[in-house]
Amino acid sequence: MMMYGKSLRAVCALLCCLTLASCGKAPAPAAPESSVPPAAAESGSVPTEEAPAVDEEFARVVEAAVPVAREITAEYGEVIAAFPETKRERLLAAVTALSVPAKLWDYGNSERGIEGWQAIAEFCEAFRRGEDAETAWYWVGAEEAAQYRMTAADGTLSREYRCWKFGDTSPSSDSTTVETLSGVKFREDGWIEWSRSPDELPEQERIVPLPKELWGLCEKYVMPVAGDHSNVLTRDWDAENHEDVWWEFVFVSLSRSVGKELFDTYEAVEDAYDTYEVPAADVEGLLTGYFPVTAEELRALPNYRPDTQTYRMQYFQGSGTFVGGDLEVTDKTDHPDGSMTLRVDWVRPDDWSGRYYLTVLPGEDGSWKYLGNRVEPGTEG
Repeated sequence: MMMYGKSLRAVCALLCCLTLASCGKAPAPAAPESSVPPAAAESGSVPTEEAPAVDEEFARVVEAAVPVAREITAEYGEVIAAFPETKRERLLAAVTALSVPAKLWDYGNSERGIEGWQAIAEFCEAFRRGEDAETAWYWVGAEEAAQYRMTAADGTLSREYRCWKFGDTSPSSDSTTVETLSGVKFREDGWIEWSRSPDELPEQERIVPLPKELWGLCEKYVMPVAGDHSNVLTRDWDAENHEDVWWEFVFVSLSRSVGKELFDTYEAVEDAYDTYEVPAADVEGLLTGYFPVTAEELRALPNYRPDTQTYRMQYFQGSGTFVGGDLEVTDKTDHPDGSMTLRVDWVRPDDWSGRYYLTVLPGEDGSWKYLGNRVEPGTEG
């Protein structure tokens, strides 16, 4: 059997199921003298009933992570997102020093990919060629680590997940699952893709990191206008031509990004489902602050009520336009006037679905303004 740099993370859908639990203060477990092979793959995803065998590589990962994690959490607490970047990198470095692919347990940062991803790419290529192979990769958090071990044998691919809380002497038996996957491939855009069954849509995860200068741009500039049926990204518009922008939904999306949900902030309209009366000053102040649109243009909208100086805004749950997809800023062009154009890719495992060019003007105080958007021909939303 071919062995490829044993290594880290996995399944986006499984992400939502994982809950970081508090850890005890027991010393880090020592690496065992022998390693027991992982359990055989089973059909579907099922928890194991017995305590899992201790994997020697996993034990080394935990042993390396524990002292660093405890030193950092003693100062900053147990929420890894609160760690300074230098401390986060130190925790990751402690594990990747073992030459295993690894990633911090950090939600919303897929652009950072996996350190040591080459071993996973080699595994995918071996599986594509029909060869037997094995690899593992790791998530590391403030309180625990997780292992995803993938094994290709006789044309079948299985993945085993284990979670090891730093206060325990071995992985938790009730968090261990084994499932058979119908396929896996390493995509040219830097994502790994797999399916749980031939009848289900593929799942995906970025493993090749984007350039560091692009990190955080999607979260800061794109996501505030990417949800609730906002069409800011899926229509061509600029300062002179923006009549097709759905301002009502853009307001809802922006409001959420600044922490003002409609249902928490405004009065509901009794005779209209999920509709709220919003003062004109709030709507116009927010939208004119972010977009080249005037209050006069906004007051021409059919949901404006001149008698009460309010707008009727409707709330839609879900991510609207981009439901089921992943957005990434994959390139950036700086302009002489200080603005920048972000190339935004909408990447889905079943279909590469769009590319958009969003231009924003950052302010010195951390604010910004959206100046326009261009949709690449053939990718209209």
